Amino acid sequence: MSDKPLNWSAAAEDLGLYDPPSDDKTHYEALGRFLASFANAEGAVHATARKLSGLSDEKARILFGGMRLADVTDRIRNLIELNRADEPFADIEACLDQLGRISRRRHNIVHRGATYFDGAFIISNSMIAKTLASIESEIISQKTLHQMYLDCGAIFLRLIYLVDPTPKNDEWLNTLRQRPWLYRPPAPNTKNQQRQKAPESPNTRPPSSRERREAAMNRRK
Repeated sequence: MSDKPLNWSAAAEDLGLYDPPSDDKTHYEALGRFLASFANAEGAVHATARKLSGLSDEKARILFGGMRLADVTDRIRNLIELNRADEPFADIEACLDQLGRISRRRHNIVHRGATYFDGAFIISNSMIAKTLASIESEIISQKTLHQMYLDCGAIFLRLIYLVDPTPKNDEWLNTLRQRPWLYRPPAPNTKNQQRQKAPESPNTRPPSSRERREAAMNRRK
């Protein structure tokens, strides 16, 4: 029996052209793959920081070792600004931007927990929220997890290629590295934003200190 159909299916899945079967088991598998791929991409960010610093690997590890992703990202952006005239850094910035978008979803999954229900994961802070009014929830599908997993893999390949630009003759790896991003962040909840930013009604606004003084003087007359 030929394994060509299986290989073609795997290739299409790696490029995001094929959605695998979905159930609770495949959702948890997709979650594990995503988290592992994110960790690899985060490691590539550290390798990029060490490369751009111009220091020896030993000294750079002392400086960047143990830093949070957001802090390492800030250091890289600062180093890019210092050296922007010397080298093109558009690809690095694109990777940092995309990983930042993915990091926000990953943060919610890891710190709020995920419960599989009705064909998707429900992510909620209901167990840790300070007040009932601050409870938030979101839905993450297996497709979204798969897209983030693939983008993290592409980020890893792009950054490692920049750290070690030795020509790669593997056409398949180059295809994965150069493909466009698949994950797109969800649209913000405009209703919540409008409620939070809505100005106070003039009728319900508390009186200013000047108005209180004037009212007190009028009562004395």
